[in-house]
Amino acid sequence: LKDHLDDLTDLLATYLSAAQLSGEISDRFAPQDVAHYLFHSLYSLGTIASVYLDREQLVRVAAVALAVLEPQVQPTPYLL
Repeated sequence: LKDHLDDLTDLLATYLSAAQLSGEISDRFAPQDVAHYLFHSLYSLGTIASVYLDREQLVRVAAVALAVLEPQVQPTPYLL
């Protein structure tokens, strides 16, 4: 299983690297690190989804996890 996950992470990192080079996503973090983070987040979200059935909450949590890909972090009202 670990080898399979490592292969998936490497594949995702390849696509993330290309997206970073084209400016589609942030280059603040190494593609391999982002790939690991996204897989960990996906696994965690899947686990939590089996316990918490509030779809709106899960969507908000997913948005936070995906924010790592944003080219620029936009200030939010609660931070101002």
